[in-house]
Amino acid sequence: MEDTNDPAGRFSRHFGTNYAPTEKDVEELRAILRGSDCQIRALDEAIAQKESELEELRGRRTAIMEATRNHRTLLARIRRIPQDLLQDIFVACLPEDRNPTMSADEAPMLLTRISSHWRQVAHLTPRLWASIYIPVPSVPGQWVDQTQLSREATQDLINQRIEGVKEWIQRSRACPLSIRIYECAGNGGISLERFLTECLIPVCGRWKDLTLMGDTQSFYPLQQLAATELPYLKSLCISFHRSGSMWWGNPPPASADSTSFWKANGLLGSELLTSLKILSGSISFESRSAWGGHDFPTVDFVKAALRQALVLRNLTLRARSSGLSQEESKGEEPPIELPFLTHLDVNEQPGFSLLPLLRTPSVVSVTYHGSGNTLRPSPLFQFLNMNIGANVEELYTDNKAVPNEQILDCLRLCPALRRLCLGDGRNAWTMSAGYEPIDAIANELFSPLAHSTPLKVEEVLCPLLEDIDFIQETNLSEMAVIDFIKAKQGSRDPCLRKLRNIKVTFGRKRREGEDMMSTIAPYVDAGLKATFVYRHATYRSRVSLYDGLPTNFIWGLA
Repeated sequence: MEDTNDPAGRFSRHFGTNYAPTEKDVEELRAILRGSDCQIRALDEAIAQKESELEELRGRRTAIMEATRNHRTLLARIRRIPQDLLQDIFVACLPEDRNPTMSADEAPMLLTRISSHWRQVAHLTPRLWASIYIPVPSVPGQWVDQTQLSREATQDLINQRIEGVKEWIQRSRACPLSIRIYECAGNGGISLERFLTECLIPVCGRWKDLTLMGDTQSFYPLQQLAATELPYLKSLCISFHRSGSMWWGNPPPASADSTSFWKANGLLGSELLTSLKILSGSISFESRSAWGGHDFPTVDFVKAALRQALVLRNLTLRARSSGLSQEESKGEEPPIELPFLTHLDVNEQPGFSLLPLLRTPSVVSVTYHGSGNTLRPSPLFQFLNMNIGANVEELYTDNKAVPNEQILDCLRLCPALRRLCLGDGRNAWTMSAGYEPIDAIANELFSPLAHSTPLKVEEVLCPLLEDIDFIQETNLSEMAVIDFIKAKQGSRDPCLRKLRNIKVTFGRKRREGEDMMSTIAPYVDAGLKATFVYRHATYRSRVSLYDGLPTNFIWGLA
C-alpha cells in the first residue's frame, strides 16, 4: 500500500508515466526538492572537509617518502653486487655473434650511461673494450648526394671516430684485441689508412683476431709490419675490393727491401709468409671486384702462404668475382700440408682449384660451393680422394658446384659422415637457381634403408648420418622419405645412427589435405626434428599456363 505519511513516496507511482501534477502537487514536489538540496549541500561540505584531510595526509606521506628515498636507494641489491661480479655481468651483455659497435644503444657504451658508478666500473673492465667493429665513414666524391654529409662534415666525423677508437682501445689495457674494420667500395682508402696508422698499428702487438675489408689502397701502411710485431695474431680475414679510385690517385710504391705485410704492386708476396707462421686460428682469403679491377690475392700467393701456415685450424677461400689470378704452371706441384686443419670452406669460380693440392688429415668439416667447375673429376672429389684417412663428419655442397653422380662418389669417400647439406641456403627452387633435382642422391641414400629386407648396413651409404638438409629439390615421394625415417629410427644396429634432423624440399606443391607428418609423429615426439618443404601454392613453372602473368608471389619457402 502507498504510504500517505511520506510525501516523497506519494508520487512514486507516477514515476515513468505521463502524469501531470496539479498545483498542489507542484508545491509538494518543490518542498521535497528543497529538503533534498539541503541534504546534498551538507554532504558536499562533509566531503570537501574529508578531501582536505585526505590531501593533507597524502602530502605528509609524500614528504616522508621523499625524505626516505635516498635511504631506500642505498638498500638496492644492485649496489651490493661485488665489482668483479658486476664486471662479469657487463661482459655477458656484449653481442655474441659479432664485435660490439660504438653505438650508445648497446653494450659497452650503453653501460656507461646508466650511472656514474656503472660508468666507472665499465671503464675499469678491459674485457669490455677488447673487441670493436669500426665502420669507416664514406667520404663523398665529386657528385655529392644532397642527403649525405658534406666532405668537411664527414672529415669531422672521421676525426671524432678516430679519437673514439683510440679511447676505446686505451680502455682495453693489455687485453688481446679482436678488431673488425670495414671500408665501403669506392672510398679510396685514405680514411681507412688513417684508422690503421693512427689507431690500430700502434697496438699491433695485441692483435688477436683481425678482419679487414676495404679498398686495396687502404692496406699499404701494413707493409712495414714484421712477424715479431704480431705475437698474438690467431685469426686473420682479408677481404679486398678495388674501386679504381678516380679521385685519390695511385698508391705509392712499396720499398723493395722492406719486410712487408704485403706488397703495394697488387701481388701479395712471400714477405707476408713469416707472419702467417704464427697463426693458430683461422685465415680467410677473399677477393672482390667492385669496378672491374684486378682481383687480389694471386693463386701463387695463396699457395705460398698456405705452405707456411702449418698450424691453421680453419681455412676459408673465396673468389667471388673474376677468380684468383694464376701464373703459368711450372709442372707438377708438391701438396700443401695442413696437418691441423679441421674446417675448410671453399667458394670458387670455374677453371682452377686449390682443393686437390690440400692434405688435411684432421679435417672434419668441408664446405664447397661455386658456380660450376669444368674440371673433371670435380675438385671436391679429388680432395676427398687424396685425403682418404680423414674422417669428414660434415659436408656442405650443391650440384651446381659438383654434379649429382660426383656427389655420390664423394659420399662414398665419407663413411664417417654425420651431417649432409645440399644447397647453398639462398636458392631452393630449381627454376630460380638453375639447380637440377637431387633425385639420384636422395634415392641412393634412402632406397637401401626403405626397401632392403633384411637390412644390410654394409649396403647403406653413410650409415652414421644424423643430420640431413636437402635445400635443393627432390622429386622422390614422401613415402620414400618416411620409409627411410622409419628404418633409421627403428634400427637397433649400433652401426646405423638414428636421425636427429631431416629437412627435405620437394619439387612440387603440397597436395590439398595431405598430412604426411602425422605418420612420423612418434619419432618427432621422441626428439626427431623433421621438416617437409614444398613449392609455394602460386609457384609457376616455365610451362605453366599462367607463365608471364603478373603475380604478387614472393619467392621463398612455403
